[in-house]
Amino acid sequence: MASKSGSLSGEGPTYPTNGGADGASSHSAPRSAATNSHLVSKYPDPCFLVELETGKVLDFNVLALELLDYESQELSGKTIFDLIPDLSRNEYSSYIAQIEGRVLTALPASQFLRRDRSNVSAELYMGLTTVDGNRALLTVARDTKERDARELALLARIGSVISESPEIAVVYEGFATVASELIPFDRMTICEIYEDDQLSLVHVSGMKVQGWEPGTLHDLDETYMPSAVRDHSSLLVETRILKERRGDDTAADANINSALVVPLVASSQLVGVLTVSSTAEDSYFQEDLSRLERIGQQIAGVIANSKLYEQSQRDSRERAVIAKVGRIISSSVDIKDIYTRFVSAVHEVLESDRTVIAEIDLDRRTITPVHIDGVDVQGSGEGVEQDLDQSPLGPVVDAREAVLLDKPATEA
Repeated sequence: MASKSGSLSGEGPTYPTNGGADGASSHSAPRSAATNSHLVSKYPDPCFLVELETGKVLDFNVLALELLDYESQELSGKTIFDLIPDLSRNEYSSYIAQIEGRVLTALPASQFLRRDRSNVSAELYMGLTTVDGNRALLTVARDTKERDARELALLARIGSVISESPEIAVVYEGFATVASELIPFDRMTICEIYEDDQLSLVHVSGMKVQGWEPGTLHDLDETYMPSAVRDHSSLLVETRILKERRGDDTAADANINSALVVPLVASSQLVGVLTVSSTAEDSYFQEDLSRLERIGQQIAGVIANSKLYEQSQRDSRERAVIAKVGRIISSSVDIKDIYTRFVSAVHEVLESDRTVIAEIDLDRRTITPVHIDGVDVQGSGEGVEQDLDQSPLGPVVDAREAVLLDKPATEA
């Protein structure tokens, strides 16, 4: 099922200057004390940050150095016009006028000038951004066919990771590792969604966020992803939105400044949400969102199958416990022994701190615990009779059905 996409946008993306690129290569590039822009350093294509008015190169990644065969100190200070000699300033201005929003705009193929004065052809993409308060361009040099082939190969690797291991935790880790080669991120999360608008983090890769560890449960409305869940709509979340949530969203408070959110849908059913995020401001473009949607399609089926397997395991355990309870009841005439063994069997499928079995006298409207297992509660013990109408268990008796009591003040 194809999901819709949208954007929670601000006024414009911002990247700190980096003074170079990041990563292991013979073309090493120093990093400044400024926050590293993952969009630049880990972008999967050669890319540059260019000052909008002058065309001066402000930042670049290792792939850009390799494309042009420059050392970092040699590329620093050059302009886009030095790198693309055939690009006139009028054409440059015309290209800028074509760029809109959070989209990398495709421009005509260009001849880049390498250090040895030879030319190399590449397709050119540009997107508007901001560096240190000044307008700038993200400029990407790309061989689209090669890029598409690389993406298909990485998607195939994700498929292999999924099929090679029966352990869901291993699948998630391998998935995140391969996905990071397609989309740079500081943190990736995979969440499962429950019917009561609760989400559970089942996997986290990268940066730790206090209170948002694997296994934690959160209200959907505490996050920036309600529309992704309720509308099955992918989101590009820009910096302004996250800054507005400071104090209301633990993730936003954790120096996360940009994010992509993709609903995970299998057989027309929402099974989870995939999120990648970065500490760099407004790191992502619409094409990154589309790419994450394609990646998400790979893992959605795994989550659906995992949930089905877990449910079948729970059902199997419950059937075994029900059969065990039947044997317990028929195997003894000692009621206390039956109570003890019954509670022990129930705990195999339902953990609790306190379990109470009580007798009801409807004529006298009383409730009396006859067996208690677990923590003590002041004023409540075995044999202590209570007024049913004053007990939080009264509605259970009157309704003749199970009732969920979130915070019972007292109990039998």
